[in-house]
Amino acid sequence: MKIVVKKLWGENAVELYKSTQNILDDHNKGMKQIIVVSAIRSSQVNTTDYLIDIGEELSKAKIDENKIEDLLKKLKDFHIATVEQKLSRNSKNITVLVEKMFVDIEQKLEHYFSSEKKLIPHSNNDYSIHDQNWDPFSLLGFWELLSSRILSWVIPALSSNSVDTECIDLSHIVDQKEIEWKNETEIFQILEEKIYTQSLEVLDRGSIPIIWWYMWVFKWGIEESIGRWYTDATAAICIVSFAHKWYEGVLEIQKSVRGVMSADPRKLYNESSAKLITQLDYVIAREITGGSWANAKLLHSQAIRAQVQDAGVTIHLFDPFCEKNQSGTWILPSVDTKDYAQEEHIFIWGRENIVFFSVSSGKMFHSWILANIFSIVQNYFSVDIISASETEVTFTVDGTQNIQKKLDEMEEELRIACEIPKNSQMEFIEYETGKALVFCVGQHMRNNIGLLGKASSILSQNNINIEMMSQGRLQRSMVFGIQGADMKKAINVLHEEFVEKIS
Repeated sequence: MKIVVKKLWGENAVELYKSTQNILDDHNKGMKQIIVVSAIRSSQVNTTDYLIDIGEELSKAKIDENKIEDLLKKLKDFHIATVEQKLSRNSKNITVLVEKMFVDIEQKLEHYFSSEKKLIPHSNNDYSIHDQNWDPFSLLGFWELLSSRILSWVIPALSSNSVDTECIDLSHIVDQKEIEWKNETEIFQILEEKIYTQSLEVLDRGSIPIIWWYMWVFKWGIEESIGRWYTDATAAICIVSFAHKWYEGVLEIQKSVRGVMSADPRKLYNESSAKLITQLDYVIAREITGGSWANAKLLHSQAIRAQVQDAGVTIHLFDPFCEKNQSGTWILPSVDTKDYAQEEHIFIWGRENIVFFSVSSGKMFHSWILANIFSIVQNYFSVDIISASETEVTFTVDGTQNIQKKLDEMEEELRIACEIPKNSQMEFIEYETGKALVFCVGQHMRNNIGLLGKASSILSQNNINIEMMSQGRLQRSMVFGIQGADMKKAINVLHEEFVEKIS
């Protein structure tokens, strides 16, 4: 039996009729489907950004309650206007629902202002309010709840037939004690079983499950790796739970882009030259998400982890409202190598605001020196690429972090690790800001002899200096470290050579 999990992106809700019509059409065909929602947004109003502003204000020593009230009013007006403008039928009932939910969030915040509640800022500017005596309350989680409630009213309102929907709140699906000593794989297994049980009960009643979820429960590792894209991970866990029960699983990730492109069109001189890639395998998809893909905000790595592939899940990434007749990108558990080899897929992406920092030591050739350095650095930074020689090792990291502070904190540890005397005048830590990384990723790059040399030559001919370079043994990707000011030019000259000329 086939089941489809549909992860709706925030702007779907702005096109309420179109987004729900797709759900209704599949329901009328007898398809089993589960809906995972994100916070409603539009091109003018970014709900998540507003919530982060509220969270940052709440975290200050002196809170500006007027600013918070103003932001809440803007969000409230936006949600109500969206419902009233996009729905001609039953919008009054849904507006009343939205009004009631805003009263709820306002009461919670008033309670926060007058109590000793604590704001807990998690990774990626996510915020939760809680203490030992009060149920945790997430700012982001509230808006997923609001979106799911609106959608649960919209689907029946637009249906000419009787269609039932049920919201499933997974925010408290596990207790901290259940997962306290579990690793990530074990936690996902627990989640899969619980999600399957709750969703199946709704499906068996003939209803459409609409899931909202906030990942605040995970304080060990998973939360750090999910951040703002946790709805992608929620949808992936959901489809895997059914695939393990012998369902044929398809995961639809609906986004505001046509699919996976050969480059970010916004970075190309000619946006129309970006090529839609209709088919990928999980290996290359993971290469892309592990590199610069997160910057494009298309697909989180949790959605294509090995367990999803092993469950035989097909992923469809697409824009449901795209006016062009495009099928999006299909990520398949296995790809026919003969068909796949007919056309090479090379992706060119860049990441700005990168810092290069080097650690020098005359004893770098000793294996324990490198091991010690790596062990220290991982406690302070998330590293992109590493380049090592006999005298130094260089790391590239995200430049939005407080680099100088972190380097100062780790200096003494690194001095000991590199066996540098305390009275030495040697500058063994150096860093440079304003750098960029350019990634080239392709399935069959290893079959193209001299590709790395060709890419290097193209950059050199265009007066782009390569300061760092890395390529894996399997040659699925190559990464160039360059000046940030040269990133756009580098993307364009590489894209012209490896994509446009071939096309």
